[in-house]
Amino acid sequence: MNESVDQNNTDTSVQPEEKTLYQQKLEKERSNSISIRKGGGILVGLSLLLVIVIFVLPLLVQEDKEDLPIQTIEEETILILNQEILAQKPIAEALLSELLIKIESLKLQGILFWGMGKWEDVLIMQQEGDSAFIEQQYDVSAERYREALQLLSDMEISIPDVLKNALESGQSSILNGNKDDAIASFEIALAIDGNNLDAKQGLDRALKLDQVLARTQRGKTEFELGSYKLAIELFQDALSIDPNWEPAINGLNQAKKSYADNLFLESLSKGYRSLNDESFDDAKILFEQALSVRPNSKEALQALDELNLKRIASLTKSLKYKGLIAEVNEEWNQAKGFYEEILVIDPNLEEVKESLNRVESRILLDAEMTSIIARSDAYNDNKVLGQAQALLGTAKSIERIGPKLEQSIQKLDSLIRIALIPIDVIFESDQLTEVTIFKVDQMGTFQQKIVSLRPGIYTARGSRKGFKDETIRFRVDPNKQNQRVRIICNKKI
Repeated sequence: MNESVDQNNTDTSVQPEEKTLYQQKLEKERSNSISIRKGGGILVGLSLLLVIVIFVLPLLVQEDKEDLPIQTIEEETILILNQEILAQKPIAEALLSELLIKIESLKLQGILFWGMGKWEDVLIMQQEGDSAFIEQQYDVSAERYREALQLLSDMEISIPDVLKNALESGQSSILNGNKDDAIASFEIALAIDGNNLDAKQGLDRALKLDQVLARTQRGKTEFELGSYKLAIELFQDALSIDPNWEPAINGLNQAKKSYADNLFLESLSKGYRSLNDESFDDAKILFEQALSVRPNSKEALQALDELNLKRIASLTKSLKYKGLIAEVNEEWNQAKGFYEEILVIDPNLEEVKESLNRVESRILLDAEMTSIIARSDAYNDNKVLGQAQALLGTAKSIERIGPKLEQSIQKLDSLIRIALIPIDVIFESDQLTEVTIFKVDQMGTFQQKIVSLRPGIYTARGSRKGFKDETIRFRVDPNKQNQRVRIICNKKI
């Protein structure tokens, strides 16, 4: 089975979701609501205006009835409220104002999402109070408003419990794999407290729940099929979306354990096959791999002991032969490795020690030849040139010069010969600049001067009173004629 996760299926990125019902309603409520801190007075004013329009205006109309016949006035007097009920009118008005403010305040705390039947009861009480007020039953109206306020206060007190229950319900719904219920619960929590971190994280988990469930289920399927590596990848993919998803955490732990057990047995089996083929290095890697999976495993430790016994019996002879072949091919580092490996097995083999000293000398010589050849531009320095000439002599004195060393000798000899042949270089200046070639000569001032220089890298400096010094590096190319160097100090201090 393919042990890789389909990239399309494991994409953990979550596309932006459409606004939830809570988000849409809350935005609408907030856009239409007046801030409690700024709008409390406005709400009171509006409520008073409402009272005036609905309740005072009829009284004004009633006053106009004074012009009616005496008989009509007498009939109206029957409708005069008793003084006790009339005294409840300002109380009802104040309660209504307080009620309206409390309603708007609780709307901002998402009461429309969690109030349910109690919220409907409040609205009914308010309507009953309004009707009673219109009918001038101010005592009834005040009582209804008072009951509505008390119910709202009780609901307000219960907000912390509602928030707690919503968070707990949301978490429980996630654990049960119920996406819709989880979203609804966390939206209630956010309606109460829009900055609640647990609610935000919970809602995010709920919105991604389908992806997490799909990857977790695939992981379980692959685990049951024995595809432990693929199962691990799927569980890890699920956890990359929701790090707290316990089914994926448990599945990952199980898959890792099964994968480790399988790897242990497979490593031991392959290790013994390599051992029988005398592929000792491969066997060692595999046995050590098994030991890393199960530290202190008796099976793995025993396998390593068997490996060492067989290596001591057969490896020494094989490595000696490989070392000699490497020497013939001038593969000195390789030969050194073979001899060192032999000495790890048996440090007392004098013959191998001598071979190791020999190849280390050749390694050093090759390194020095490579280094001095790379420094050919410095042969204009007599010290460096002397080192190159001395090393060339040492290399030529080797008894058995192989093709690689011979090639290096010829290369170094040619570079030395070239370095000894001077090249004419044309220097140009302005007759005002003092020119000096480091380690060569002070040239003074001039307009043009020809100097014979050995190939290599040089540094020249120009000096002029009142001007900044000019320093340049230039290379004398042995294969180029009429080389020119221009140095002028023209930048004032």
